[in-house]
Amino acid sequence: MNGWSNWDTWNCELHISNDEYAYRAFRKCWKKEQVKDLWLEFFGEGFDEVETANVDFQEILESNEDSDDL
Repeated sequence: MNGWSNWDTWNCELHISNDEYAYRAFRKCWKKEQVKDLWLEFFGEGFDEVETANVDFQEILESNEDSDDL
């Protein structure tokens, strides 16, 4: 899973970072709850077989701190 804690987290981040509008919204998130809400708004529960309950949204949020994009 390329360094991610599990498949669901990796796949969720992959979709967010590969969708321009979702990624721009993601860059404005500062709480893990916002990242989860963003996921559900843009992609929805069960998209690409991602189990939202298994996603570590904090880990995805922390990846935002490592990026200098935009």
